[in-house]
Amino acid sequence: MARSAEIVIVGGGIIGVSIAYHLALHGARGIIVIEREMELGTGATSKATGGIRHQFSTPVNVRLSQVSSSHFAGFEAETGIDIGWRQHGYLFMATPGAEWDALQRSAALQVSLGVPTRLVTPADMQGLVPQLRVDDLAGGTFCPIDGSANPTAALQGYLGVARRLGVRLVTGAEVIAIDASGGRVAGVRAANGDRYAADVVIDAAGPRVADVAALAGATVEARPFRRQVFVMSRDPELPSGMPFIVDLATGWYIHQEANGRLLFGGTDRDNRPGLEPVVDWDGFDRVANAALHRAPAVAERVRVETAYTGIRTLTPDFHAIVGAVGPLAGFIVASACNGHGFMHAPAVGQIVAEIVLNGAARSLDIAPLSPDRFAKRAGRDEAVMF
Repeated sequence: MARSAEIVIVGGGIIGVSIAYHLALHGARGIIVIEREMELGTGATSKATGGIRHQFSTPVNVRLSQVSSSHFAGFEAETGIDIGWRQHGYLFMATPGAEWDALQRSAALQVSLGVPTRLVTPADMQGLVPQLRVDDLAGGTFCPIDGSANPTAALQGYLGVARRLGVRLVTGAEVIAIDASGGRVAGVRAANGDRYAADVVIDAAGPRVADVAALAGATVEARPFRRQVFVMSRDPELPSGMPFIVDLATGWYIHQEANGRLLFGGTDRDNRPGLEPVVDWDGFDRVANAALHRAPAVAERVRVETAYTGIRTLTPDFHAIVGAVGPLAGFIVASACNGHGFMHAPAVGQIVAEIVLNGAARSLDIAPLSPDRFAKRAGRDEAVMF
């Protein structure tokens, strides 16, 4: 069956739905979101921990967070949905040497862009969270406006408004072909035989971004990796509203949810490629050892309640891929956010809407996110990764 649309968005996670929302909000019509799963947001979005930070090492990532944070702060007013926006801060900890030097440079950049990041001493860190071991640390950075929110609630907020503005949703439909005519996209075809005619196709397929791009004859430098999260019991001795803590030496992090449960993760940044969200319980040893080193009293008290694995898509320079990419005109990629898809979804949605409706991004310079940057060997890597 043939169906018509002006814009087809492939992928119904938080990025795809944010794009649909921003396009519809600014007057675009004939928008269809196509999702391979039976429900929207059941892929990477459902596994996101909800962290939102400004502490990055490149201007474009800091700016993406600033634009997104303004949306998160006003999200309930915009959509009517409370996403549990909390500004509890992020605390990054560094050992002496190159790690600490790089963190200080990143903090200086953030401050120059208007972010209130401050350097903290080991004693300062213990003042924030007394349970931390800090004797081997050189220092850290803390930003009080960093925080977290509920990714599923955010998706539902965007989705509700988008549907009221006429966005159509198609679920349980895997896109298997992109049609072309005269050197530009003409629509997409799904595995069930349905065809959707469109002048613009947006690839927001998350971990499958490269596969969808290949259907348009485009190459996207992105690979999916499995990322584990261990859900731990509450620890009544930890301060309520404590920062999201990241130990850069190991990549280990601890995040206190609004209900008090703790999320332990990290230590598996790019060593588990693949799309199958299976839990590797052997990997818990690395997380537990890192926790025992950095917060021994906490690690000894809490217990594992459950665990899950999400999929995040990494690029060689740890920056998202956003923009038009050939050989077909009208084909746009908006994905591969390196685990920052939720926190940057509002900004990416706004930027893609600007590209489609105005011909170029206006909110910020997205040259560092260009799909063809790898061929040019341009830009620099994001350093604050874990």
